[in-house]
Amino acid sequence: MFTQLSIHYSDEWADPGKQHIPAAWKDIEDTDELAEAVYDYTREVLITLHEHGALPDFVQVGNETNGGLLKEQVGNDWPRDAQLFNAGIRAIRDVTAELGMGPQIVLHVAQPENTGWWFQEAISHGVTDFDVIGVSYYPQWSTFSITDMGSQVTYLRQTFGKEVMVVETAYPWTYETAGDTADNVLDKGIGDYPVTIAGQRQFMIDLTQTLLNNGAWGVVYWEPAWVSTACHTLWGQGSHWENATFFDFAQDNELHAGVDFLSYDYSQPSMPVDGVIQPAYGEALLTDEVDDNLDQQPWLDLLSLHMTDDADSLYLALTAAGDALAAQTGTYLIYLDTTDDAQGATEDVGRRPITVADPHKPEFRLDVQIENRMGR
Repeated sequence: MFTQLSIHYSDEWADPGKQHIPAAWKDIEDTDELAEAVYDYTREVLITLHEHGALPDFVQVGNETNGGLLKEQVGNDWPRDAQLFNAGIRAIRDVTAELGMGPQIVLHVAQPENTGWWFQEAISHGVTDFDVIGVSYYPQWSTFSITDMGSQVTYLRQTFGKEVMVVETAYPWTYETAGDTADNVLDKGIGDYPVTIAGQRQFMIDLTQTLLNNGAWGVVYWEPAWVSTACHTLWGQGSHWENATFFDFAQDNELHAGVDFLSYDYSQPSMPVDGVIQPAYGEALLTDEVDDNLDQQPWLDLLSLHMTDDADSLYLALTAAGDALAAQTGTYLIYLDTTDDAQGATEDVGRRPITVADPHKPEFRLDVQIENRMGR
């Protein structure tokens, strides 16, 4: 089992809407001095954990830092933000050098729609020495399906050369509450996943497998044990999350089957999607000429289709004449005809975005969604 520490740098929960400066630092106005405080605190935390045999495997420099960190008015000030992020990063690297061991560094953004532009800005402002892109993925608040989330993992890995983890996700198993006064935050289901224990379990299985297929390092469920108690938050007594935990409040908080996603027998793809056609694919199964695609869009001009398999999966790889990341955004259908048969007819030939052979009726169709770095 791996452990992960999220340093919020705040006296309360930090998220995209609030990154309040802790009381101990509230009078620090100089960015250099604040960066020094971030460095010292981060180093002290890690050294203390190491002394207790609890050095984590992953450390987040901030939590859901879409709008930066350590500020009363959330909004990006990249020169300032970059200095603060790099101070925390430098502290972790220095501890690693001192101890001869240390955690992987995670930068964490809420919702996959925000990852492309955010990491582009961060890297362009000199925040480069980190290991993992961390993403919160809550489908209730995201336009991304599970499939989209997998595609975004591949995009992020290929574009930024970093590993990717979903470091927060959850799904509700009931609409009911434990009778406390803290309203539950997650109150909607999606698609084919009912708001039941079985639905929660299946959502997590499908998400986890999709992430693995696309080369993600892992997934962290948040928060599996926030059961209702007599304790209070700022907004009420009890838990805002008891309907998304793995404990049934109607059965004396007995562990329920949603947690079984952890023991599911996942397929471990030998070739996760990474934007590079590996030698194992061999020669192209199908090839096509350049400049014979609809509307002369190079990113839809398919040149070759490759295929390989392992014990568990069939893998397809495509090459195109143009860069899909430079494409006009939208959803496209790629029609594949894998035989030389003559049955085809001519229906809808002109509107096929691409074919790889004569315009027969396709035997396979791939749905391809092209997004810009804003996730749109």
